[in-house]
Amino acid sequence: MKIIQTCVGLFLCIKGFSQASLLVGSGSYLTGGNNAYITLQGDLRADGTVNTSSTSTWNFSGSVQQRITCTAGTGCTAIYSSTSYPVTVGNVVQNNANGISVEVNTIVNGTHTFTSGATQIGDGIYWLTKTSGAYSGNNATGKFFVTTGYGLLKQSSITTGRLFPVGSSASANDYTPATIVYSGTADNFSVRVMDNVYYSYNSANGAPLTTTTNTRFVKKTWIIKKDTRTTGDSFTPTLQWNAINEDAAFTARRPTDVTIARNHDGFWFPNSQGPASGSNPYTLSGTVTYDNAGYEYYPVSATAINTILAVTGLKFTGSMNAGNVVLQWSTLSETDMSYFELQRSTTGTNFTTISRINATGNLAGHQYNYEDVNYPATDKLYYKLKMVDKDNTAHFTDVVLIKLTGQQPVFTIYPNPATNYINVYAKHLNGECAVQLCDLSGKIIQSSKITLQNAGLFRVPCKGIPAGIYILNITDKVTSKQFAYKVSITP
Repeated sequence: MKIIQTCVGLFLCIKGFSQASLLVGSGSYLTGGNNAYITLQGDLRADGTVNTSSTSTWNFSGSVQQRITCTAGTGCTAIYSSTSYPVTVGNVVQNNANGISVEVNTIVNGTHTFTSGATQIGDGIYWLTKTSGAYSGNNATGKFFVTTGYGLLKQSSITTGRLFPVGSSASANDYTPATIVYSGTADNFSVRVMDNVYYSYNSANGAPLTTTTNTRFVKKTWIIKKDTRTTGDSFTPTLQWNAINEDAAFTARRPTDVTIARNHDGFWFPNSQGPASGSNPYTLSGTVTYDNAGYEYYPVSATAINTILAVTGLKFTGSMNAGNVVLQWSTLSETDMSYFELQRSTTGTNFTTISRINATGNLAGHQYNYEDVNYPATDKLYYKLKMVDKDNTAHFTDVVLIKLTGQQPVFTIYPNPATNYINVYAKHLNGECAVQLCDLSGKIIQSSKITLQNAGLFRVPCKGIPAGIYILNITDKVTSKQFAYKVSITP
């Protein structure tokens, strides 16, 4: 190894050529000044900090795959989920036919140039900060970013279209880039692509959880992450793929009727419709909307599932009315539709069916209404519809969120008249309430205190109280609101 300049101590400076791996141990700091040029034929291993100037250049020119990794050289566990970027460099020259493997979070402030070979992104985030000219020399024949782990290719400040030249292997057949357009305030986006489409994905890292479902899909999943997310926010990806990546059922519909879809909680939702463009490779664009801003990783793909959707123009909404959850959906038309399943969840992930509603089959559409009266005590409720065709093809709507916190208490009094007990079913009661049974002159016959959370049943005993008309007063101690109900007591 030939080193032209070295600084020892906390700061380690390097210029010149390194024939072996470069190790930066824990607590050490490697820096390079303006226009520093490092040719490296081994690995860059960093447990400490590598921070070279944006005008510095790292030339990876080894004869075997070189790694940007931790000092142990065995990969960096869960580094993709960290906000720490141990390696910051200027320009990177990919001059190794066997490629670079990125295994630690790395910032590139200059240009990544493909001269020979591909750059593999394993479990490290590879962040290109330049908003133009962040990469050069890339093409579909092996000079692009290959995503193989949890790591992503990240780019800064995206508004107008920005290409992410990614693929699942260094083969031209697996070069499937994505272009991202975002119309809001400029934000950072990250992308990785993997083989196959799955029923569900891990919301914490985008990894597939269940078996494949490639029928009617391009057999690729693009995982897209936006740094700042709000529910209802949206972005527009343009996906590119090759004929060899298509399922036969997708190929049949590609010229006329395919869509961008995104996966949420185990179900694929179509977002926009149209024919694909191009001729091997093909492209398709569509808007993707965040229905849960807490999910960092959004799986998207191209699919023909909208062609078998029996309900068109469906709108699904929910609201509160008199303490009940009112769910409504309307269709513009129903073709070969069999029934709906209304599903509810308290977590947003695990849903159970609470009702099955037969479809009318009306070609002109129909308005449906459902009131959920007996829902569990919780702060939030999530609802979605499962729509089932006569051939058992199923599809799901987006999720409707109902917030129960802050709703005015609602009480149901029964039986009335009462003999032994007056049952009071309370909704949206969060905390303590005072309960008084009074005669018509205002005299308190009995009183008690009750503590409930959101919903529950309590009893007011009335056995032995003379028959007559009484007033049941309930005071919500949290809001100081008072509720009065006329009740009748019989022997």
